[in-house]
Amino acid sequence: MKREHPIRTLLGLKQEDIALLLGVSRSHWGMVETGKRDLPLHANQLLGQILSQLNKLETASKQQQTAQHKATKQKFEKLLHENAYQILHLEREIAATIKKQGREMRLLQLRDLLNGLENKKPFQAGMFSVINAKASHADDAAAAAVLAEQQHRMELLQFEKTLLESKLQKLQSESENIQSEK
Repeated sequence: MKREHPIRTLLGLKQEDIALLLGVSRSHWGMVETGKRDLPLHANQLLGQILSQLNKLETASKQQQTAQHKATKQKFEKLLHENAYQILHLEREIAATIKKQGREMRLLQLRDLLNGLENKKPFQAGMFSVINAKASHADDAAAAAVLAEQQHRMELLQFEKTLLESKLQKLQSESENIQSEK
């Protein structure tokens, strides 16, 4: 069974390729891997430069990942903040719609009560026409539809909030993993 040498694994090269890169024969490189020979000075220096450059690139890549995670986290935090504002605003709209629906319901009940009075006094007749006109504008089905739409929007915002919190939690754990690798 073939064993991968750590340097070859790091570089992602075969024995022939790394030997060619370092200017040694494949058999010489094979003996270096087993510890039977040392690399010539020029090959050792080149390998040192390559590994040093890879280390710098990996460090820069981790810093870039950290910066990207930070920017993404800030974006999701902003979205979560906006979501909280939208939920608060929608809660107020729902409360106002429920209040309006209650007023309209009482207005309709008052109209029905006044309509049922048999002996109306003249001021009651005038008041009945005013209340009847207001009650005709009160559309119970429309208010119920508006409330249903608002409640649906609230469910969507709650789902979005859960999704954003989940994404933030995932980003946080990924950031912790990147920090622990340093």
